[in-house]
Order: sequence, then C-alpha cells, then structure tokens
Amino acid sequence: MNSRVSARRMALGAAALLLAAMPSPSAAISSCKAKINSSNGVILVEGKDVLGTLTWGPAAGNELYPLLNPTGDCGTPGDDTPKKCQLGATGTPESISPPEGCTVYLRDSGDSSTCAAYVKKCIPGRRPCPSDMVSLGGFCIDKYEASVWSTPTGGTQYGSASNDYPCLPGGGNCTGIYARSVAGVPPSTYISWFQAQRACSNVGKRLPTVGEWQQAVAGSPDPGPNNGTTDCNSSGGVKANTGSRSSCVSTAGAFDMVANADELVDSWLPFSTGCGTWSGSSNDAMCIAGASTTLGPGVVSLGGAYIDGILAGPKSVYAQVFAFNNAHFLGFRCAR
Repeated sequence: MNSRVSARRMALGAAALLLAAMPSPSAAISSCKAKINSSNGVILVEGKDVLGTLTWGPAAGNELYPLLNPTGDCGTPGDDTPKKCQLGATGTPESISPPEGCTVYLRDSGDSSTCAAYVKKCIPGRRPCPSDMVSLGGFCIDKYEASVWSTPTGGTQYGSASNDYPCLPGGGNCTGIYARSVAGVPPSTYISWFQAQRACSNVGKRLPTVGEWQQAVAGSPDPGPNNGTTDCNSSGGVKANTGSRSSCVSTAGAFDMVANADELVDSWLPFSTGCGTWSGSSNDAMCIAGASTTLGPGVVSLGGAYIDGILAGPKSVYAQVFAFNNAHFLGFRCAR
C-alpha cells in the first residue's frame, strides 16, 4: 500500500465505514449621443449628457434574451420580462452583462437627446464568466479553490481548520453554506460531497465534470520539489492559502488545481480497492483500480493534496472516499 493510500485511510478512519462582444457598429448611430463600450464581456452604456433607455426582452424580437445587470438597478438577473433601464445624466454608467455571444446595437430613437441599445443574435443560456472564475469552452470554473462561508459575500468561514459546517454530511439543512472563489484564505476542506454540492448550488453553481476539470487544469505544473512559496503545495504538511502559490496556475488562470486540497468533481465510481499506474506516462496517483462489491460508491477527486508529494498532479485521480466522508485533505471548486 503506498503512503498516499495509507495516509488517506488513516485520515478517514472509522468514518470510512459509513458510507460555471464588442458591440457591432453596424447599427445607425447618427445623432445619438450615448455610446456603448465592451470590456471583458460587460457592456457599458454611457449617456451622461442625455437621458436614454436600454431596452431588452423577448418582446423586442424573437432573437432577444434577457440582460443581467449586476448592480440590480435595471431588473433582476433571470427576469426576462420586457423592461427599460434609464440611463441617467449623472452618476456611474450602467453596467450590463449580456449573454455571451451577443451582438449589441445602438439605435437612434429619432430624437438626438434619446437613444436606445438592444441586443440580438444571442446564444441562449450563455453569459460572461464573473471575475472570480475563468472561461473555457463554453463553461466557467472557479479561479480559486472554494472557501465556504455563512453568507454569499463572506461572514464566517467553515472548514478552514475543522469540520464545523452547520449542516449534515448528507446535505441536509445545508441552505446556509455558500461557496466562494476568493484569494488569500485557506481552502475549505473537511467537507463531504453532498455539502460541497450544496455550497455550489446555493450560489448558482455546481461541481465540475471530470472533463471540465481536466480542461481547466491544463498547463498546471506536475509537482516535483516544493519550495514552500511558489510551487504547488504538494508536500507542505499544511494547506496553503488560495492563490498564494504563484507558479501553481493553469494556462486558463486557475490556481491550485494541483495539490493543496484534493478536489471533488460531480462523478461517482464503485469504491476503488487499489491503485494502478499510468504505464510510465505519469507518476500521478491513479487509485481507481478494483471495485468493492460491498462498499461504496466512491466519489471522484482530482489533482491530489498537500500530503501527496509526487503523487499529486494533473492526472491524479482517486475514488476511495465515500460521499459522506469529510477528510482534512478533501476540498472542491465550483463550475457554471
């Protein structure tokens, strides 16, 4: 039995016996004084010198989909009823997040003091990734390993040093835990699969699939020596704060996908009874060999943990934890 498996089984102990466009200039702008700028998927509609309206909604045409305004000034995200957003003569320009892939037009409404913007040619169900996530192939994934909090914006952090979640390992009563992707805090561990899934869903996210996780980890270094400051935290003995290991980042910009906390994904497998090899192509752990006929299922965790040394890495995979377990090395990140 390798040291990784031994450490995991010791950590689990008796508990193991239980079982997420630049606007087209092709519209008539003429004398309309407002302007539209696009940056990082956020549309800024500026009309400080005039009053205007930003209109959207299905009533404007069959191709239209609702816009999301993170400030809440112009409607509630997900509300697709037709509406208008007033562009005031003073104050901060309205910041509107349209679905990803939209074309945005500025339209003169016939009066030089009034103009309207509208969107069309959108892809349903797509929207830009927020700043705490990275974008890959049509989905978003958290930039940092999840920390779990008492409110969506902070409050008390759970799981930083112990299993202190205010809800059941099976997910019961977990309406008050919220996953956040923030830098500079310990990732929340000691968490069960059900609790992690609820913490993601409570903020409109979910656990990533194996395929999504593998896309996001691409480019992350495979651990060798750990200098304790910039390298992936594969043998530090304790968790590192999220994003603190500057070299441990994927091509897409996701931190700590390798080591630190072993990360849960949405998949389950039969509980694995042994570890195989990658046939010389990798020294990362591959503990999905064998299948118990009496125990399980095992939840899939990827990337390895701070106790794993060279067994951690982009190809590290385990299915040797039960969905109710909350091990000290087990964490997660969310997708959308």
